[in-house]
Amino acid sequence: MKVKKLMKKTGVCPFCKSSLVKDNASECGCGAQVFQNTGKTEFFSWVVFSLIAIGAFLLAVQLRIYLSATAGIMYLLPIIYMIKKHKDLTREYYKKRLFWIR
Repeated sequence: MKVKKLMKKTGVCPFCKSSLVKDNASECGCGAQVFQNTGKTEFFSWVVFSLIAIGAFLLAVQLRIYLSATAGIMYLLPIIYMIKKHKDLTREYYKKRLFWIR
């Protein structure tokens, strides 16, 4: 969050020093790098969404509807959202990983 606040105040990416089109970290040319350097924010967002997913699963088990589509969507929605939000970061990570595996 500190990086986003800094970017909103200055209008400049703190890592690549380029001006931003929008005040969103992913709109910068080095969006993946910006997001990687805000590891604390990324970690807490993963914790929050995983707690939501676990809560939805426990609710589904308690209500005995774990086979219904609603419970499945509630369980997978946070995971799908985080993958979609960090798609660029994930893509870069796997490109680097596949490069080193080869």
